[in-house]
Formats: sequence, C-alpha cells, structure tokens
Amino acid sequence: MARGGRGGMRVAAGGCWPSPLQEELLRAALLPGEAAVKAWEHWSAAVDLDELGLDLGSYRLLPLLYRNLSACGVTGGPLERLKGIYRLTWSKNHLLLRRIAPVLRALREAGIQPLVLKGAALAALAYRDVGARPMDDVDLLVRDQELPAALDVLREAGWHPVLDDPPEQRLVHQHSLAFIDNGGHADIDLHAHALWYTCWPGADDGFFAAAIPLALGEEPVLALCPADQLLHVCTHGIVWNPLPPIRWVADAMAVIRGAEETLDWERLSRQVERLGLALPVREALRYLAERFEAPIPAGVLTRLEALPVTRLARLEYWLKLRPKTLPRAYVLAWFRYTRRTGPPRWGRWLRDLPSFLQSYWRLSSPRQVPGHALAKLMRRVARVRGAVSRGRVLY
Repeated sequence: MARGGRGGMRVAAGGCWPSPLQEELLRAALLPGEAAVKAWEHWSAAVDLDELGLDLGSYRLLPLLYRNLSACGVTGGPLERLKGIYRLTWSKNHLLLRRIAPVLRALREAGIQPLVLKGAALAALAYRDVGARPMDDVDLLVRDQELPAALDVLREAGWHPVLDDPPEQRLVHQHSLAFIDNGGHADIDLHAHALWYTCWPGADDGFFAAAIPLALGEEPVLALCPADQLLHVCTHGIVWNPLPPIRWVADAMAVIRGAEETLDWERLSRQVERLGLALPVREALRYLAERFEAPIPAGVLTRLEALPVTRLARLEYWLKLRPKTLPRAYVLAWFRYTRRTGPPRWGRWLRDLPSFLQSYWRLSSPRQVPGHALAKLMRRVARVRGAVSRGRVLY
C-alpha cells in the first residue's frame, strides 16, 4: 500500500514506511494506556503469534511490545509468549555485549575510543532497557585517522571481515564493514563513516565533537548526542530494505521521549543542513508527527521544508527508497563518490568515471575498466537468457 508524501516520495510497504498493520503494532508498542490496549486488540486479532507468518520487521518489535503492554496492565496467554521473547532478547543482547568487550578493551588500550551507533547505544540511552531493543551486532564508528589502527586491533584480536577483499579497499566505497570472530559470530560492524550519505573526510567530526560518554559493560565508549542520534535514526531508517526497517519509528520515538527536554532541535536543523540530509530527515519527522503525534516543534519542520534540495539529491533519495538492483547500486555508489569529491561537473564526470569504476570494482588499473565492464555485461545477458529459457523473469 503506497503512502502519500510530497512529490510522491513515500513508497510501498516492504521498504521503510510501515503498513497499516505494522502501524497498529507500533501504536501498541509505543502509545500509553488505553490507546496501546486498543491498538493491541486490533493487531492481535489480525495476527497469530503461534504462526510463522509474522514479518521479521514486526517480530523485532515484540520485546518492546511486551514492555509497554505490561506497563499498561495487560495480562493473558499471549503476553506470556511476548515475555519469553523479551527474555530471549535480553539474554542475547547481554551475550553479544560480553563477546565484544575484549575488542572494546583492546581499542581502549590502543588509544581508540569508538563511538557506538544504533542498537547498543539506543538500548542504553533511549530505551534504558537492554531487553527492549534487539540487535544483531554492535556498530562502532572510529575517527578517520584511527581507522588503520582499529583494523589492526581487530585483526590481532582474531576478527576478520566477512568479505574477502582487503577492508581498507572495501571501506573506500562502503560506510561500514561487518567483522566475524573465530567462533563464527558476526558481531561487529566497523564504521568508517556514520552514514551511507556522508562518506567524505571529516563528515563525522561533528558527531565526535558533541558525543556523550557511555559505558558498555565496564568499557567506556562514546555515543551520539540526542540530536545527532535522532538524525542518525531517521536517515538510517529511511531506506528500502527487504526486511522492513520499521523499528526506526520506535527508535526515533524513544530518542525524542527520552531526551525531550534536552534535545537540541536547533543543532538537529544545523546538522541536517550541513550534511545535506533534508529529504530523509524531514520526511521521517513529518511522518512521526502525523502518525504518532511526536512532540516535534513546528518551527523545526518549517525550517527543514525551507532548505534547498537539488535535483541530484532528490534522485539519490528516490533511489534509496526503491528495491535494490544492479544499476541502482552503481548509481548510488557514484553518488557516494561525488559526495566525497564534490558536486559533479560533466567534464570532470567523464574524466573521473574510469577511476571511480576502477576503485569500485577493485581493479589494478583504469585500463581494465572497459574489459571488466564488457565481461559483467555479458554475464548479465547470459543470466537473463537463462532465466527466460527457464520461464523465469529477473528484476
């Protein structure tokens, strides 16, 4: 079901915007008192928790649902099932934090204090409950100049990237890279940059300058300040994903509620303007205000609406809301490249394209680009012909 929005930007559920049924679940997990109970009754009447048909995006909200319904005085059989899911999440999160503690200690001993992003920071500072927010890994952002040393620490601690390419080369075109330990646990996502959109040198300096202290277990780390945390949640959440990332709504509401009196809305506006993130942040905040009555000052939305947005920024945002395809991946990678090198000019575009493709495809020379491109095209044509011959259609 498509959602409205200025310029038709919001797209069908299955991406980042919750479906009507998912909105009912979010209301049951977020709203107080009778409003939560009523939403729970509507949602539970349409969903069987004993079946396996619940989408994973919704399943990740069940621990928070249990906590909110318990606070509202709801009892009964289904709540016991939710209680078990909450306890399982609590246990898994504690085990995860225990596994990465030696890495945090090794980073500290190397003089590196990482900034913790997403789940681990949100659970501690916004939800204030390690069982309410499931997380698959711990995301660690390090400063630009500390990245080589951080990679060395991970290697010495027995961690290696899940992909075979050298991480230094891979992180040229990715903002983060997953690492796995010798036991097969993919528990650390090392970030060279906080966000996909902002991958140029110095882009994260403002995040570190305003960071606040946090302790994961006994290890001191950093976390985003509330305004930057809200910016990160909104920007990270507004992107198409086959696993609907609808928990960005819960994360954002938790940040707003947890820091309502201290959240610096003026800083949020400045950061959005500085980083060129007007579209994703204003769409996310408008959605929260319209659907969940988030206490967002009207002046904030007015200021974000007034920020200029280029056609290229609109195209980039439009692509981020669409399912992943190979051409889309190339175009988005090019946008990331131009964000590092400056606004594209057509003369430089033609000059830089071979160098960009060499780096993106990890080739040793720009001269290899034409042959590699032709080989990729031929493999793609062969795949399509094979699919057509088998009566299948590729998208």
